[in-house]
Amino acid sequence: MESCMKMNLFSLSVCTLFILSYGCASQQNSMIKLKDQEICQEIKSGRMWQLDKGGKFSSLDEAERYATSLQLGGYNDWRVPTWDEYFQLHNIFLLRNNNDCAMDFKGDFWSVPEGEEPTLGHWEIYFLCGDELRYVESQGIEGYVRAVRP
Repeated sequence: MESCMKMNLFSLSVCTLFILSYGCASQQNSMIKLKDQEICQEIKSGRMWQLDKGGKFSSLDEAERYATSLQLGGYNDWRVPTWDEYFQLHNIFLLRNNNDCAMDFKGDFWSVPEGEEPTLGHWEIYFLCGDELRYVESQGIEGYVRAVRP
């Protein structure tokens, strides 16, 4: 009787772990490249990203002018990403959920933290505490834009 109870408890534990891990995996964000376009789309959020980085800009105003004037994939509502959106994009690549979307992340990029001053910098993998991302503010004055839409 006791061994049967242990077996049931073990089975219940394994089942619970399977359900939890399946649920977490199904909620991870991933990307697809839109056919014949220079755009990648996040599956979970629907957010679209410019595949190539724009030129270098020395101010947020210049970066925003570039993004808002961008005509890509039949869309004209592109913008500079928020700091959080930029983090989420890097996280997708860190977890290798980018599928066929290949993006060049070399250099510093403009982003706008909510309620704060715009930043110029990049995310990098920080190995001392496991695979995690940390933001490094730029010491320079020029940065790229990777435009995003809704």
